[in-house]
Amino acid sequence: MLIPIEVIRTRAADKPGHLVLPFESVSRYLHRTAWSSTTMLAISAAVAFVGLVLLASEVKRRRAGLLTMAGISDDVVAGISRRSVGRTLTRVATAVPTVAQAKTRVTGRRATVKARTRLRDPGDLEDRLRQVLETTLGDLDLVRPPRLRLRLKRGKGGV
Repeated sequence: MLIPIEVIRTRAADKPGHLVLPFESVSRYLHRTAWSSTTMLAISAAVAFVGLVLLASEVKRRRAGLLTMAGISDDVVAGISRRSVGRTLTRVATAVPTVAQAKTRVTGRRATVKARTRLRDPGDLEDRLRQVLETTLGDLDLVRPPRLRLRLKRGKGGV
């Protein structure tokens, strides 16, 4: 982008000097080099590859940003972001006694909760935690709720 600006400024203003880039050396090189040379073919291939990668990244289907909620009426469609569902599950998980911390990742199909307890023998904590999290997902009233995946890590120290 800067090279055309430099060329236009130099040609239009008839002033020597540069705004940003000295372009004469690049211009001389391009005038001397044929399009069929190995260097130009390599540069063209690199530019084409970068262009295809950018195009593919835009065409690729993106993750749904919202999870659709079941509404009272067919006329109204509501959604909740995956991030909000994750924050809710994290908050609910850490509210369960003896859960020290929790991290949640929500995709369109799965909600993964990684919880940590300081207890060496958590007993039925995993079952209680799973029940609370599944109840929370049910209360969100999603059209297609994500499947819950729970991983409970036990602590080394503690009770």
